[in-house]
Amino acid sequence: MNHFFKQLSLIFYALGAGQLLFCAVAVFLRSQGAAAFEEASHYNTSLTMWTPFLVLGAFTAAWLVHKMRTSQASNLKDLKEKVPHYRTTVLLRAAMIEGGNILLLVSYLLSGRPIHLIWFAAGMVLFGVFRPGLSNFIRDYRLSFEEENLIKNEVN
Repeated sequence: MNHFFKQLSLIFYALGAGQLLFCAVAVFLRSQGAAAFEEASHYNTSLTMWTPFLVLGAFTAAWLVHKMRTSQASNLKDLKEKVPHYRTTVLLRAAMIEGGNILLLVSYLLSGRPIHLIWFAAGMVLFGVFRPGLSNFIRDYRLSFEEENLIKNEVN
């Protein structure tokens, strides 16, 4: 079980690092002032106007999927069913939040407006809130006292 949480955390941190790396590349490219980016900046008003709605939709979908999947956990019989279900839940919500963050970075690349980077920072905070872990698994899946003790003994 300890291996499961280490593996899930590694995937989570790799997704987060990829977003931060893409952000660094986007800032670097914009700072170079490429002509293609300057031409795309002429369309930044509509891009800046629509991006928040799309991103909020992605973040809301991640939250709703999290709530829907954790509510399904009460129908699962034992840890053998709950553990893979939790992994899928973590990956689904992380992918949705990451999708919104990538959209923000692409919008920043095209528009050059720093507001997209501010929204990206908020998205990274949200991404961090949903960090996988044993305590989150126990809380979100409302494990019984026996299941909680069993999983804690396997992790330690």
